Amino acid sequence: VLDAIRESWSSAWLFRTFEERSYYGVDHEAVGMALLVHRSFPAEEANGVAITNNPYSQLEPAFYVNVQWGGDAEVVHPPDGITSDQYLHFFGSPGQPISYISHSNLVPDGETVLTSLQSHQLGVALDAINTRFAPAYGTSGGWWAMDVEFKFDDDDDPTQAPALWIKQARPYPAVTS
Repeated sequence: VLDAIRESWSSAWLFRTFEERSYYGVDHEAVGMALLVHRSFPAEEANGVAITNNPYSQLEPAFYVNVQWGGDAEVVHPPDGITSDQYLHFFGSPGQPISYISHSNLVPDGETVLTSLQSHQLGVALDAINTRFAPAYGTSGGWWAMDVEFKFDDDDDPTQAPALWIKQARPYPAVTS
C-alpha cells in the first residue's frame, strides 16, 4: 500500500503533469496531492468518465460521456484498436436525445455499452452534480464543467441490475475557444 501511495504522489511530477501545469499556468509549488480511497470494482459492467458540459459547443448544453464495457480497457487512453462509446446527452432538451460520436468495439455491433435506463440514471446524477457544484465553480458566468468518474456494477450478482457508482467529481478546466 505504501508503494502505491508513493507512486500516486510522485505522479504530480511526471513529465506530462508538469507540462500540463505549465500550459495552464499553474504554479508548480502550489500543487498538492490527495488520495481518494473507495471500494474496489473487480468486475464492473461499465466504467467511464463524463463532463457535465459540452466541450464541442458552448451553444448546445449537453453532458459528454465516454464509457466502456467492463473494466479491462481504460477509457481515457485505451489500448490501440480499442474504441469506447462516446456521446453527447442533451439532458436538458425535450426528449433528452443522445448523439453518439463513436461506439465501443467491445460490444456487439448495434448495441451500446449503457442501456437507455442507465444513460438516464447517469444523466440524473450528472445533473445533480452540476447543480450541487454550480455555486462554487459556475459563478464566473463563463463555460464550466465537472469531470466525473463513474462505474456501473452489479456486485457480482447477475440477478441485480448494475448500480451506478460515482467515484469522483472534480472541476474541469475551462474551454477558452
